[in-house]
Amino acid sequence: MKLRFNFLKKLGNLLENTLEEVWNSAAAEELRESVRDGSFRYCRQRSCPRCENNSLREIDEASEKEKLIPLDRPVEFNCAIDYICNHSCPSCRKEVFVPDQGYLDNMKRIIEMLKPYLPTANFLSTDGQGDCFASPYVMEMLESLKPVNPDLKITLETNGVLFDEEHWDGIKHLSDYYIR
Repeated sequence: MKLRFNFLKKLGNLLENTLEEVWNSAAAEELRESVRDGSFRYCRQRSCPRCENNSLREIDEASEKEKLIPLDRPVEFNCAIDYICNHSCPSCRKEVFVPDQGYLDNMKRIIEMLKPYLPTANFLSTDGQGDCFASPYVMEMLESLKPVNPDLKITLETNGVLFDEEHWDGIKHLSDYYIR
């Protein structure tokens, strides 16, 4: 069972720090320690169903604690990073998001920072804030992805409108991997 959390603690900002700095920060270690010690003190109690229904399992076996020792790099990526979408659904926004040049420059920087880490990932989810097929940045990230992990699992969060032959052609090289 994988534990996924919605944290209260900010670990870093890829526009201000490298991924290595964020991953190896004191804040990241504090967060890992809160999982190891079973307090989960940085979890959002009201937005985490496992916290709300008290179903977080005890981590008391040595083998389980060893699994929480940080790897030298992250292997799971939830890239809910781009607000660009082809719709303005009332559940998300009141109008179509139109990014300014600063936003576009930041997206390009973030994607470039993430790309070296993604080939060894176990899990990649995108996009969650917008639509992966509407975002030229997320599409470029997926199009350039050359996984080395045969067990990579990919989740594409999309409204499906732009999931057409043209967009599939850009990512069909990922069809050997589990895509949800």
